[in-house]
Amino acid sequence: EVFRLRGHYMSCDAFERFKGDDGKLKVSLAEDVKGMLQLYEAAHLGTTSENIMEDLLTLARNQLESLAVQEASSNPNLSRHIRNALYRARYQNME
Repeated sequence: EVFRLRGHYMSCDAFERFKGDDGKLKVSLAEDVKGMLQLYEAAHLGTTSENIMEDLLTLARNQLESLAVQEASSNPNLSRHIRNALYRARYQNME
């Protein structure tokens, strides 16, 4: 995230490790709310030619929407934080 914000190229191949063999998010990451929020923000820094970033953005958005619903009763502040992040991402696509 930091490299791209400063204008440095970083291969998007580094993000492949977040996807399992089935093309879905790895379970260990999917259960980590903070990690999911960071992945969601970082995925916005992709370019239109980086398909992995689009895939991760979609996967992260879907998982965060699910987590927001799950956390609504037990942790309303976290649920609100997730919904705010989904509503207004910190970054937008690089191109």
